[in-house]
Amino acid sequence: MLTGSGSLSPYRNICLIIDPVSKDIIQYNLDDFYKRLNALNIEINIEGAATVPMDIVFGNRGNNNFPFNHLIFTSNRFWSDQHTVSLNVAAIDIPQQINFSGISGLDYSWKSDTLLMTVSTEDTNNSFADGTIGQSFIAVIKNISFDSNFIKPAIQKIDLEVLDQKFKGHKIESIAIVSENDQVWEIVLASDDDMGGSVLFKLQLIK
Repeated sequence: MLTGSGSLSPYRNICLIIDPVSKDIIQYNLDDFYKRLNALNIEINIEGAATVPMDIVFGNRGNNNFPFNHLIFTSNRFWSDQHTVSLNVAAIDIPQQINFSGISGLDYSWKSDTLLMTVSTEDTNNSFADGTIGQSFIAVIKNISFDSNFIKPAIQKIDLEVLDQKFKGHKIESIAIVSENDQVWEIVLASDDDMGGSVLFKLQLIK
């Protein structure tokens, strides 16, 4: 499933469903789904998605003028029933820096029921323009499947530059869990330098 961010309607309202076996691609328009989010007074800028038990969760990133991050929970195959599909929106409270700290990539650990998110600061006042890159973090929410209607979950925020100065100047935008055991997650992070370049970082994160 690949979804447009919805931040520049109607141009980013497309969802692509790709069959990994047949390679068939089906395109859906998400206008109705995004209209329901707009009705909740959310400035739409979906930057991440993951599967969690019984649901799909999207990460909606805020900005300096709309300083709110949200997790949006909906059902699998939501694109085929956009008018009535379940829709739960939870504001998440991430400790802020000088510039707004926005969420982007998501991945879910089925082994430990934990949602991992990438968080970064960027000096931008809207949902579609790039700004000066700041710091990047990993945010961790444990026991997420117990209640998807939380308002202020306990969030652990890990400063990547403190871990290694190689992260300086990189806006980390995506995260994937490659493998895990009882002690660590092995993860891959993808960065954007806003100059056309991308870098992959591979690291082990202690649980």
